[in-house]
Amino acid sequence: MARHLLRLALSASATFDAEIFESIEIRNAAAWATVYLDWPECASLLWRMAENDPDERIRNGSRTLLESLKGG
Repeated sequence: MARHLLRLALSASATFDAEIFESIEIRNAAAWATVYLDWPECASLLWRMAENDPDERIRNGSRTLLESLKGG
């Protein structure tokens, strides 16, 4: 399934589409898929995941991704 999520991210349009992001059920894969998107909205979505996701691994992964966005 993660492979399908990555394909979704790679084939997404340049314009943010909330429906695509919110329909993703595997939150961790969704967070990592943002690496391939050039959507400014990804930072706020990752921030929400980093602060509010019930799974500590997803919160930590989202924080790592946020740091990488800041760096680059």
